[in-house]
Amino acid sequence: MARTQFPFVAPSSIQAATIADDAITTAKLLAANVTLAKLATGIAPSHVAKKAGTITWTGSGAALDTTISGIAATDIVSCTFRVVPTQAAYIVSAIPSTNHLIITLSAANTGNYAQIYYVAFRAAS
Repeated sequence: MARTQFPFVAPSSIQAATIADDAITTAKLLAANVTLAKLATGIAPSHVAKKAGTITWTGSGAALDTTISGIAATDIVSCTFRVVPTQAAYIVSAIPSTNHLIITLSAANTGNYAQIYYVAFRAAS
Protein backbone atom coordinates (compact mmCIF):
# COMPACT_ATOMS: atom_id res chain seq x y z
CA MET A 1 0.00 0.00 0.00
CA ALA A 2 1.46 3.31 -1.03
CA ARG A 3 1.89 5.94 1.57
CA THR A 4 0.26 9.30 0.83
CA GLN A 5 2.35 12.31 1.58
CA PHE A 6 0.74 15.57 2.54
CA PRO A 7 2.39 18.85 1.67
CA PHE A 8 3.95 20.66 4.59
CA VAL A 9 2.91 24.26 5.13
CA ALA A 10 5.66 26.25 6.73
CA PRO A 11 4.45 28.66 9.42
CA SER A 12 6.25 31.50 7.65
CA SER A 13 4.05 31.00 4.60
CA ILE A 14 0.85 31.87 6.47
CA GLN A 15 0.12 35.53 5.91
CA ALA A 16 -1.99 37.76 8.11
CA ALA A 17 -4.30 38.39 5.16
CA THR A 18 -5.25 34.68 5.09
CA ILE A 19 -6.58 34.76 8.66
CA ALA A 20 -10.19 35.84 9.09
CA ASP A 21 -10.69 39.18 10.83
CA ASP A 22 -12.73 37.53 13.60
CA ALA A 23 -10.33 34.63 14.21
CA ILE A 24 -9.31 34.18 17.84
CA THR A 25 -5.57 34.43 18.21
CA THR A 26 -3.31 34.65 21.23
CA ALA A 27 -2.58 38.27 20.43
CA LYS A 28 -6.27 39.10 20.34
CA LEU A 29 -6.88 37.33 23.64
CA LEU A 30 -3.99 39.18 25.24
CA ALA A 31 -5.38 42.47 23.94
CA ALA A 32 -8.71 41.80 25.74
CA ASN A 33 -10.65 41.42 22.50
CA VAL A 34 -12.93 38.72 23.90
CA THR A 35 -15.69 40.81 25.43
CA LEU A 36 -19.13 40.18 26.85
CA ALA A 37 -20.68 41.73 23.74
CA LYS A 38 -19.01 39.07 21.58
CA LEU A 39 -20.35 36.12 23.61
CA ALA A 40 -23.46 34.29 22.48
CA THR A 41 -26.58 35.00 24.54
CA GLY A 42 -26.66 31.42 25.84
CA ILE A 43 -23.21 31.66 27.48
CA ALA A 44 -23.03 35.30 28.50
CA PRO A 45 -23.26 35.66 32.31
CA SER A 46 -25.83 37.96 33.90
CA HIS A 47 -23.41 38.83 36.72
CA VAL A 48 -19.67 38.52 37.29
CA ALA A 49 -17.72 38.27 40.55
CA LYS A 50 -16.00 41.60 41.20
CA LYS A 51 -14.77 41.33 44.79
CA ALA A 52 -14.21 38.47 47.20
CA GLY A 53 -12.41 38.02 50.48
CA THR A 54 -12.54 37.34 54.20
CA ILE A 55 -13.58 39.81 56.88
CA THR A 56 -12.44 39.29 60.47
CA TRP A 57 -15.04 40.71 62.85
CA THR A 58 -13.99 43.62 65.06
CA GLY A 59 -16.04 45.43 67.66
CA SER A 60 -18.61 43.91 69.96
CA GLY A 61 -21.84 44.85 68.20
CA ALA A 62 -24.22 43.05 65.89
CA ALA A 63 -23.29 45.17 62.85
CA LEU A 64 -19.94 45.74 61.19
CA ASP A 65 -19.14 48.33 58.52
CA THR A 66 -16.08 47.22 56.55
CA THR A 67 -14.27 49.23 53.88
CA ILE A 68 -13.94 47.24 50.66
CA SER A 69 -12.42 49.34 47.91
CA GLY A 70 -14.30 48.95 44.63
CA ILE A 71 -17.54 47.46 45.91
CA ALA A 72 -20.66 49.21 44.58
CA ALA A 73 -24.07 49.86 46.08
CA THR A 74 -25.67 47.96 43.20
CA ASP A 75 -23.62 44.79 43.73
CA ILE A 76 -25.24 41.57 44.93
CA VAL A 77 -23.34 40.23 47.95
CA SER A 78 -23.26 36.69 49.28
CA CYS A 79 -21.75 35.92 52.70
CA THR A 80 -21.09 32.88 54.83
CA PHE A 81 -19.11 32.15 57.98
CA ARG A 82 -15.58 30.80 57.78
CA VAL A 83 -15.25 30.91 61.58
CA VAL A 84 -18.53 31.19 63.50
CA PRO A 85 -18.94 33.42 66.57
CA THR A 86 -19.52 31.85 69.99
CA GLN A 87 -22.83 33.71 70.25
CA ALA A 88 -24.47 31.29 67.78
CA ALA A 89 -25.41 34.17 65.54
CA TYR A 90 -26.36 34.02 61.89
CA ILE A 91 -25.96 36.59 59.13
CA VAL A 92 -29.10 38.71 58.85
CA SER A 93 -27.97 41.01 56.04
CA ALA A 94 -25.05 42.14 53.94
CA ILE A 95 -25.69 45.57 52.47
CA PRO A 96 -23.19 47.09 50.05
CA SER A 97 -22.63 50.79 49.48
CA THR A 98 -19.83 52.56 47.65
CA ASN A 99 -16.58 51.07 49.04
CA HIS A 100 -18.36 49.66 52.12
CA LEU A 101 -20.11 46.46 53.17
CA ILE A 102 -22.33 46.47 56.27
CA ILE A 103 -22.91 43.00 57.69
CA THR A 104 -25.50 42.51 60.42
CA LEU A 105 -25.68 39.43 62.65
CA SER A 106 -28.61 38.12 64.66
CA ALA A 107 -26.64 38.58 67.90
CA ALA A 108 -23.74 40.76 69.01
CA ASN A 109 -20.34 39.24 68.31
CA THR A 110 -18.36 39.99 71.47
CA GLY A 111 -15.60 37.43 70.83
CA ASN A 112 -14.14 39.37 67.87
CA TYR A 113 -12.80 36.30 66.12
CA ALA A 114 -15.61 35.42 63.70
CA GLN A 115 -14.57 35.41 60.05
CA ILE A 116 -16.93 35.92 57.13
CA TYR A 117 -16.36 35.08 53.48
CA TYR A 118 -17.98 37.46 50.98
CA VAL A 119 -18.40 37.61 47.21
CA ALA A 120 -19.74 40.70 45.44
CA PHE A 121 -21.38 40.10 42.06
CA ARG A 122 -21.93 42.91 39.56
CA ALA A 123 -24.36 42.95 36.65
CA ALA A 124 -22.50 42.17 33.45
CA SER A 125 -22.56 44.92 30.87
